Amino acid sequence: MASKRRIKRLVRQRISNTFEKKIPPGSSPGQFTIPEDASKPKIRLYSYNSDFIEEKEYQNITAAIDKIHNEQERCHWLEIKGFGDRTLFETVCIRFNIHPLEMEDVTNLYQRPKQEEHA
Repeated sequence: MASKRRIKRLVRQRISNTFEKKIPPGSSPGQFTIPEDASKPKIRLYSYNSDFIEEKEYQNITAAIDKIHNEQERCHWLEIKGFGDRTLFETVCIRFNIHPLEMEDVTNLYQRPKQEEHA
């Protein structure tokens, strides 16, 4: 019985830690923070067209982005799992012209899903 209570307590604690806001009040918009316990990012790139599909794992984001820019005739899906490297996300923002407010929404786990259109 005690172990069930302990497990429930740990699950509640983990959930509350996951969705708790990490940015201090009064911070300027567009500042994203990476949790200290965040896992190291795993980068996977899917490249495809009507005749071809390729899935490749990358160790650094620059090589994946270079492939995307060099192979314009294909569609690409860049998958990043893990938030453990702030410079990786800064690089993605710069190379793909992603606004810092959008990246803040991506990296803050407390954010509810939403759709926004940008011109």
